[in-house]
Amino acid sequence: MIKVFTVLIQFRGSHYQLGFEQGQDLKDSVLLKNRRTQWQKRRKRQFFTDVSEAVELLNQFGPGLVAELQGLADGLAWTFEQAVKEFSGYYLEEERSGCSIMTGTDFLVRNYDSHPSSYEGRLVVYQPSDGGYASIGPSMQITGRMDGINEKGFAMGYNFTNRIGSGDGFVCNMIGRILLENCATVDEGIELLKAIPHRSSFSYILFDRTGESVVVEASPRKVVVRPANMCTNHFELLKEENRYQSDESIERLNRIKAQWRPSLSTRQAYQFLTFVVPNDK
Repeated sequence: MIKVFTVLIQFRGSHYQLGFEQGQDLKDSVLLKNRRTQWQKRRKRQFFTDVSEAVELLNQFGPGLVAELQGLADGLAWTFEQAVKEFSGYYLEEERSGCSIMTGTDFLVRNYDSHPSSYEGRLVVYQPSDGGYASIGPSMQITGRMDGINEKGFAMGYNFTNRIGSGDGFVCNMIGRILLENCATVDEGIELLKAIPHRSSFSYILFDRTGESVVVEASPRKVVVRPANMCTNHFELLKEENRYQSDESIERLNRIKAQWRPSLSTRQAYQFLTFVVPNDK
């Protein structure tokens, strides 16, 4: 078993200040060196960012993040354009994974089944002073969030479905960050997911303090919603967007359905996704 670690980052202040502090901390970090190594491996695949378009869309959906990117640029002594290309989340595609999420009476628990090389090991607790809800969640690409919960009791997570047919838009982790900073309820989350452009096909699991739980199936072409307490790596409504093979994802979902019940304790739910459900890749 590979050991991983998490650094807890706590911050209260403006988005610019958060970006600048993170830039200072990351300037000579192993994390950025690992990112450069990953980019070298990806050179055969082309990624493009229209900086002005990314900034325009961030100003529409998450304006504080533009200031955070400027802070990152200043803290790293980079240009703003370089920070947008690296951290705006408006062009990258995610690695294949076998993730599982389920919700219950008072929990949302997930198994993030991805290779440790893509794990940043940063749990960020952030309270913006210039707009947006306070939230906690593990970071992805520094500015994004893999999952999390905010001060309103709104929680979210996402599962990969397909990258074929990708379009211009934001990737899952930046969408996750925008959801946490701007949504207090499942209904607000649905509204945002229907409005924001999506890079690839992902399921977003939304859960709020009322106990409402939905899965939003989102592709660059269409966004649909269904009530659900569990999700793996395939769409149930937008079936035409699925990968050619979804057998393993369906089998994993059936394992969850067989043992799920809303009254599971958080410990039981955690142990179930840790030891029973993981995808053995």
